Amino acid sequence: MTDKNQASSKVPEGRFEIVVSGSGGQGIILGGKLLAETAAVHSNRQAAMTPCYGPEVRGGVSTAELIIDSATINYPKIIRPNVMIAMSQQAMDKYGQALESHGLVIVNTSLIDIVPDHFRNVFAAPLTSVAIKELNTPVVANMIALGALAAISGLISAEALKHTIKKHVPAKVLDVDRQAVDKGVELARESGFLWRL
Repeated sequence: MTDKNQASSKVPEGRFEIVVSGSGGQGIILGGKLLAETAAVHSNRQAAMTPCYGPEVRGGVSTAELIIDSATINYPKIIRPNVMIAMSQQAMDKYGQALESHGLVIVNTSLIDIVPDHFRNVFAAPLTSVAIKELNTPVVANMIALGALAAISGLISAEALKHTIKKHVPAKVLDVDRQAVDKGVELARESGFLWRL
């Protein structure tokens, strides 16, 4: 689903409404926290995050809704998301139709088969399968997604993200989480995908 002929563009200043969504147990809320903190501390932006949980501890839809803005955030709720990380089919079905048509969506094709046709900017990769095959654990698929987002969008840098991770994860998983971020950057760069705004 990637298009190597898309026009090159880095993310401009302004308000970005981001949905990170998947199943409980995929590290969705942690991913949202890392993204928000990295943007606020290292990218000179304002950031706000709201966690949303399904009724199930594992298996239900878990979502982090974020606002990242170059100006003061006066309204911290999402109105019309322009960035989405979709880690499961349930997440795509629940939030996909709300995404702006020119928005960026990162799709975990390991767990998603159906993507709305109106999306112009779809970066699709088997994130869970890559996590298992290359890093021996499915739980770092969220970090691969964040690495890909950093490489594609420029909202945050991968190095800043890895610095933030160090403050939030146990030492025993720090190396694999950092490797997962690097893998996401690698997948994005090797694909040639560019976000067409």
